[in-house]
Amino acid sequence: MDASTRSKAATARYVRNLCNCGKVGTKQCSGCKSQYYCSATCQKQGWKRDKIRCKQIQACQKTVQAAYKKKQYKKAKIDTKLLKMALDEFDKELIKALIGIHTEYLNEPIVPVGNRKEKAIFYAVEKGNCDLVSFLAAEYYGQSSKIHERGLSLLHRAVTNSDLNMARCLVELGCSAEQFAVIPEPLHHEFKKSFLGPHSPDATGTSLHVAATVGSLEIVQYFIEECKVAIDMATKSGETPLMRALQFGQEEVARYLIQQNASLTSIDKQDKLTLIHLVFLPFYRPMKKIKKPSIEFLKFLIEDCGLDIDSTDNNGDTPLHLAAHYGSVPAAKLLIELGADSSRRNNARRTPLDHAHFMKQQLAEKRLLTCYKNTYNHGPIIQYLSTKNPG
Repeated sequence: MDASTRSKAATARYVRNLCNCGKVGTKQCSGCKSQYYCSATCQKQGWKRDKIRCKQIQACQKTVQAAYKKKQYKKAKIDTKLLKMALDEFDKELIKALIGIHTEYLNEPIVPVGNRKEKAIFYAVEKGNCDLVSFLAAEYYGQSSKIHERGLSLLHRAVTNSDLNMARCLVELGCSAEQFAVIPEPLHHEFKKSFLGPHSPDATGTSLHVAATVGSLEIVQYFIEECKVAIDMATKSGETPLMRALQFGQEEVARYLIQQNASLTSIDKQDKLTLIHLVFLPFYRPMKKIKKPSIEFLKFLIEDCGLDIDSTDNNGDTPLHLAAHYGSVPAAKLLIELGADSSRRNNARRTPLDHAHFMKQQLAEKRLLTCYKNTYNHGPIIQYLSTKNPG
């Protein structure tokens, strides 16, 4: 039996009392009462491996029983590394023996994962084990939608990992795709720092917002078509899933949302950014996972969706100002070809050409983030705009 088959059998035997060989086990280990064997021969063959686990379970059971008799529950410390192993192998009996009656451990981040610790059920979601999540939810947690870590629900975590099967499992367990994740105030600043740019996403959002952010089209389709989540559900700052998709360069998701009649008039309440402004934000986020907008997509938004090419934000900047801001000559060419006003001034009385000169000066004086230095070159955009607006 190869490694993958043994792994499947190891996971399945805790569900259906299977032997190590894959057959139904009728003989139970007299020590831990959790391992089953189909024959004495299989028990002898697997005893070298199983005896360590058997002793671990018995030790856990004795510790819990002793603490229970003395009513000293808090002194029955849990072996976190052993719990992680039990979760990895989906060993029900070992999990029960470790946790025992001390279920409050499950509401604390105790499972070691690298340099951090997580709650057991969040670790199970991270591993993508639907059976383990269902078992923990049924035995210990109850309604999964009420469990949060740093303000994020289990469903938010599954969607962040683009795990459609886990998302389906959690919805069946009672998680709601319309539930907002609220980041606690002490962590709000930390959350916003993780998003580079002049405009940081609101620290709230449904699982649909998260799916649009990470670009998981399958999960977005599942939430809208099967879960019937409102497509234009907005956060306190007015961000819709379409706005999230645009500002993180998720064109495929954005096209799907537009096809599903998502609102094209949504405006961010914080900076008064329209949809066409949000298209330029991925230029500011120099992360590999964030794609820069294509010219074809920008043309689609203007010509097919009818977005205003000269709309302004809080600073009076038009999309052409943003093209100059990020030094995008192809975007500037398209906007001017489609009729953008190259002489329009923003609140600082700067035209797009003036703004490109301003940005070049800011870079030279090192007044901007270091990520700009090797990313943007304003020479070509200045040369191009000078020919379109010589004055």
